[in-house]
Amino acid sequence: MAGPKNLPEPASITEERRETFRRDVMRTFARYAPFYNLVEVVLPFVRPNPRILVAETVDAEARSILDACTGNGAVLAAIARRRPAASVFGLDLSPEMLSLATRRIQREGLTNAQIHTGDCTRMPFEDETFDAVTGSYGLHEMPSDIRRAAVSEAFRVLRSGGRLVVIDWDEPHRFIERPVAAARKAVEPDWIGELFGDGLPELVRGAGFEDVTSRRDIFLSQLVTGIKPGWVGRPEHCIPREDT
Repeated sequence: MAGPKNLPEPASITEERRETFRRDVMRTFARYAPFYNLVEVVLPFVRPNPRILVAETVDAEARSILDACTGNGAVLAAIARRRPAASVFGLDLSPEMLSLATRRIQREGLTNAQIHTGDCTRMPFEDETFDAVTGSYGLHEMPSDIRRAAVSEAFRVLRSGGRLVVIDWDEPHRFIERPVAAARKAVEPDWIGELFGDGLPELVRGAGFEDVTSRRDIFLSQLVTGIKPGWVGRPEHCIPREDT
């Protein structure tokens, strides 16, 4: 049996800070929701559909999958279609966005998908519930303390050996990306650059994930994965799993 491994303490934020974030998110996406589905019409003309990339990266063996910050349910639905034997859960804070997600899964008849209202910094799930956790273009909306808490929560609800799959914005690498990056600056938060380059992989690694990979050949984006190491219990306890 291997000895105990030191992992970071789970990120924590005050209840007041969490409530401020909740209000900001709900106010922002109440404005965006009526137009949000238009993004899916426009973006395929400029970059690969991230729903497909995330859904393809989820392990085929995963039977319980959480899509955190599910928004309009695009990734949730893509995973549910590709993994019909899995139970797929979508979590979001915005009632307006969850309404879009609910209509989507009902329209597509995805009986293996379900919607939950909740905060990504305090997920309404038990420890080690899911085989995979996904997230698409949600982390850049969060300031650094909220972002760390969200990734720490993803670590908590993942089973040992489970995979985190996140895609989010990156810096431009090609000339064709620069005009879109310039327009992006006008609408995205100032801290978005904290995720560029090594920022997103280091965020995932800092939460305790191992075997962290980064794919950066995606239009203005990078896809990062990480594995929760083979420990049982919460990260601060770090009890090694017995070999079988």
